[in-house]
Amino acid sequence: MIQPVRRRALFDDFRRARSGRCGPVRVRVIPDASPDQGQVLVAYALSRRTGGAVTRNRARRRLRAVVSELDRREDGPLPGGSALLFGADAAAAEAPYPELCRWVEGALARAVRPR
Repeated sequence: MIQPVRRRALFDDFRRARSGRCGPVRVRVIPDASPDQGQVLVAYALSRRTGGAVTRNRARRRLRAVVSELDRREDGPLPGGSALLFGADAAAAEAPYPELCRWVEGALARAVRPR
């Protein structure tokens, strides 16, 4: 189950978190951030470099839709009990939905793979 990140300290921890990138999508992962292993804490951060407010909001909505779809899947790649911070470039606002899904899954796979 997805929940928003609410604690300020967790945002500070994202600076030292593991990260992954695929295409224009970036993700930072803090494993074991949530006491409930079935819960995933999610936040979205898109800077002004992504584009104007319309572009940033469109990219954020599309990322939310992809993450929500991944959460509903039985075998979804969202790591339970972790915190995720998603970011994206302007291309995420205009890319075809299946391609955006591949980018999100690829970024997650790179961020959670063992080193």
